[in-house]
Amino acid sequence: MRASAGVGGCPMETQDNFAILAPLIQLSFAAVFYWLQRTGIASAWRWGLAYGLSALAALLYLPPFDPAIQTVLSDACYLVAYSMFAEAILARHNQPLRRMVRTIVLLAFLGLDLIAVMVFDSLALSVLAIDTGVGVLLGFGLLAWRQMRSSVDITLGLCALLSVAINLLSAITYGLVFPAQVEVAQVFGTEYAYVMQLTGSVFGIWFGLSALATYSLDAMARYREAADRDPLSGLLNRRGFDVLTKPLIKQGLGGALLTVDIDHFKQINDRYGHDAGDLVLIGLADILRSTLPEKAIIARFGGEEFVVVLPQAPLSEGGALAHAIRVTCAGHDWRPAGIDRQVTVCVGVAEANLDEETWRPAFNRADTALYAAKEAGRNQVMFARNDRLQPISRSAA
Repeated sequence: MRASAGVGGCPMETQDNFAILAPLIQLSFAAVFYWLQRTGIASAWRWGLAYGLSALAALLYLPPFDPAIQTVLSDACYLVAYSMFAEAILARHNQPLRRMVRTIVLLAFLGLDLIAVMVFDSLALSVLAIDTGVGVLLGFGLLAWRQMRSSVDITLGLCALLSVAINLLSAITYGLVFPAQVEVAQVFGTEYAYVMQLTGSVFGIWFGLSALATYSLDAMARYREAADRDPLSGLLNRRGFDVLTKPLIKQGLGGALLTVDIDHFKQINDRYGHDAGDLVLIGLADILRSTLPEKAIIARFGGEEFVVVLPQAPLSEGGALAHAIRVTCAGHDWRPAGIDRQVTVCVGVAEANLDEETWRPAFNRADTALYAAKEAGRNQVMFARNDRLQPISRSAA
């Protein structure tokens, strides 16, 4: 929040304490965000720069030099700082940064401030220009409001909204309704400066803690995602598979389940090496992603075994997609992976019964069908239908 001048007065000792406390708080947040940047969180620099400039804006009033120059330099830092706060919010929600528009707005309000300070020597006009400018620039961040879905993001958005409102109210109150009849040199020792330093400290802490909370939640989401993913293929692992599929059974949705296994995978590893084997696993994962519909839940359970759940899909749809996977894999060119032979898969297909409480029975049936397909000569798709195993014709669509 911008510290400037206004009307009335406040205890000088109290205001001196805020004059030191506020920039220390801001510098602390700047240091934390700088550290986050160094640890690999690329977007943290925006918050760090914003807090660093806010601290500099307050500290510029401490050295004894021309008050007019102090005010203009400090106001410029505040404008850039709040523009960066807005950019940090926009960047978090993948919204257009609108840097050109923000720069034009920033220069326009800084120009008005220069006229207010250098030409009219009027703190009231300076307050009107800068507090309005700060509110407008931070308001750009609110363009991401519709993308703020988590409670922490909404809290951050509310903080920005209240900060915009307070700055605009301050501009109206101290710039128009009760204009300060003082000169630029009388920047401290006023009611306005006290109020803005107090609210600035409170909102600075709220803003900073909310931003840090968003990074904490992002980190937790990344760790949770990593715990649910197979690092080689990028598909779900068994844990992630269970997390996504358990609710389907509880909701009585059911669906088709496929188990996919690469034929003679050990021979591939032995002949071409484990690096080539890894490329085959990655390649099959890509085939599954490209062949299956978006609703499919795809997991690698370990080794060369993959499992697919097609929510609410009948057995016939599962069979058709299993056939497509088999044909695509058999026709794939594996030479870029260093393999000069055909790579094939077997697929077992089963359907979850609505009276089953887990996917385990359907998985067991599909697994039985899978091994029956391997025994039938490999490069096969086998149904588990009504406790019977039924192969799918090689010409099936």
